[in-house]
This record gives sequence, C-alpha cells and structure tokens, in this order.
Amino acid sequence: MGLFDELQCRAPLPSAARENPPPDVWWQTKDFDEPSFDKYIITEGGRLICTRRKIEVVEYDTDFHGDLGFYHLEGRVWWEYRARFTEGQLARITLIDFSPTKWIKFSPPKNED
Repeated sequence: MGLFDELQCRAPLPSAARENPPPDVWWQTKDFDEPSFDKYIITEGGRLICTRRKIEVVEYDTDFHGDLGFYHLEGRVWWEYRARFTEGQLARITLIDFSPTKWIKFSPPKNED
C-alpha cells in the first residue's frame, strides 16, 4: 500500500453520468515526492495549500505546477481525478475514472482430509 498524502478539494469536481462526487471527503494521492500523510487542500480560489504536522503545524501555498492525481473509494464506487496546475493556479480538474467496483466473494479453501 505504501505512504500517501490526503487532499480535500473545495473547487468544483466534475460529475460522472448522473452521479455526483462524494462531498467533503479526504482523497488520497501518491503524486508528491516522499508522501508522508501530509494534508493538502485545493481551495475555492484554485490554490494548493499544504498543512504539515511535524513538530508544529505549518501551512503554506505550494505554488504547485503540474498534474496531481487523487482518488477515493466511496461505498462501491471508485472515483479518480487529475488536477492540472499552471504556475500555482488550478487550470482544470478532469474525471479520470468512475466505476462501480465488482465485489469478489472469497470462499475458504475446502479441507480435503
């Protein structure tokens, strides 16, 4: 599984078909170098803010440039997005994947004594 960071998106997220993305959730991302359970927020104004909790809480604008993928499993539905930042400003958010998961039933192995 590995380490990851969490992200909350306060900017509007694209919907999928007739489904709206889950509100007020923390999404996961592994797109930052050295993920360490930091918390990020995409603000309503389109900035990416990081909150680090090491010895003390430090919050700062990341001035991020590039693509940032994030995802969440809500019930049986997988949501995945990609946010594009240009010179620190959110340019767009794209829905990458929306799919109900297929639940697999596992049967215990039969004891063949």
